[in-house]
Amino acid sequence: MAELNEVGVDADAEKRRLAGLQSQIDSLTTDVNTAPMPMPRVLWRVLSVDVAASRALVITRDIVAKKAYHVSIGRPTWADCTLRRWLNTEFWSSLPASLQARVVEVTNHNNAGEETRDKVFLLDVTQARALFENDADRVARFGGDGCWWWLRSRGNFDYSAARVVGPGSVDRVGDVTCLSCGGVRPALFINLASGDPSHRAGGASQPDQ
Repeated sequence: MAELNEVGVDADAEKRRLAGLQSQIDSLTTDVNTAPMPMPRVLWRVLSVDVAASRALVITRDIVAKKAYHVSIGRPTWADCTLRRWLNTEFWSSLPASLQARVVEVTNHNNAGEETRDKVFLLDVTQARALFENDADRVARFGGDGCWWWLRSRGNFDYSAARVVGPGSVDRVGDVTCLSCGGVRPALFINLASGDPSHRAGGASQPDQ
């Protein structure tokens, strides 16, 4: 008899489905040399699947760069920070065409009060807490070394942004946004119905709290 999880889903079947989905997404990143601005292959991890919208939320398995949330001292929000600009320009341009063609632009609701339309973004505090099994599951590396990484949520102060610290816990207080040693783990939504362009029109990620 199949083992059912707490919501009555066949756990083994769900694992097989997610493994197949992970393989599908891995296949989209193999043509790195065709990207307009080639970079080493970036590997992605499936965090959640929205069956109704036929899309998956994915995040890079590790940190792809160290950057400031915002390059100058001030009170930036996700909407106007330099890291958001970099993710949706330079980093976006480095992605292979096969992956770009499947990315869903979404509306993100952010705790500083604004909404943004993003192809590439950072997780917010709510997502970082809910979509990983535990602190150890959030740990990420850069060049082989453990590193903390930015979240898009504003921290407890206007000049700070939330983050995930090295051991993997979510730091809601955050750190000063102009620090250039913060790790970057881009996230995006992948369209699972590649033949249906209507799934690329929009939608919203989980609201920031």
